Amino acid sequence: MSTTKKLKKQPLRSIIIRKKTAERNHVEGKFGQAKRGYSLNNIKARLPETSESWINAIFFITYLTKFLQLAKKPQKHLVALLKLTL
Repeated sequence: MSTTKKLKKQPLRSIIIRKKTAERNHVEGKFGQAKRGYSLNNIKARLPETSESWINAIFFITYLTKFLQLAKKPQKHLVALLKLTL
């Protein structure tokens, strides 16, 4: 008899939970970036509408910086598409 254990496959449920956790970490990281980098937690507007505008502007800038980071990286499918059209 062998003393080695058989490797079990991970259940699908635990894989799904791990993926959701990874996505949530990414989102929470963006909130942290907005708090630290763009002073999201230091908004001192008097009117609720002004506060909402500041928050929307901060997240717009956060998403814009992410978009610019992605735009700098060459995307394989876009490069292939450009080669086909030229």
